[in-house]
Amino acid sequence: MIDPLYHHVRNNHPVAFFLSAAAVVIALLTGLVGIVTANTEFLDTLGLRNAVARFHAGRQAVFWTYRAWRSDNDSLDLDPTHVYGFVESVNRDATVNITVVKDKQYQTQRIVLADLVITNPTKLATLIEAHKHDNMEFAFYPTNTEYPYTVIWRNNEPFNLTLITEGAAIPDRTPPTNIVDRLFAIYYWKQFTH
Repeated sequence: MIDPLYHHVRNNHPVAFFLSAAAVVIALLTGLVGIVTANTEFLDTLGLRNAVARFHAGRQAVFWTYRAWRSDNDSLDLDPTHVYGFVESVNRDATVNITVVKDKQYQTQRIVLADLVITNPTKLATLIEAHKHDNMEFAFYPTNTEYPYTVIWRNNEPFNLTLITEGAAIPDRTPPTNIVDRLFAIYYWKQFTH
């Protein structure tokens, strides 16, 4: 019964047959992606959670590598100055107040978050407040900005990336440098390969 119907549709209605086959394939792929990307006990049972995390890291690594590659601004030769300290607060212009240790003294200064566009200042302030007084490393890059162009590192992870993943910022579409793109690409490639 099904065999004659199959041949009739396939031979007499090839467009409908193709669209039906494509719909079945898309439905199966959507279901598979839904199962694999879900954060469930099912993945733990199958031992796939690590594979899903690596898949996500690989996807992000490719994205950030592409962004770094396409940028006209080659900033790898910029040598940052590294200092340690902690974040304090956010200003109305989305700059961040930090306290760093320089010459055995605490000094307060204002920074610009490198290659980010702040989309949710309230979320930024909430995240800064949540991590206030956490030990952080600040990498100041030499750029022509009023305040140091900075990548913040917390527990060996780029805090600038946390601001993106938490919805406080987005990557600058036309960054003056590709510092963050390169750092995020390196970070995700390390996650993917380890």
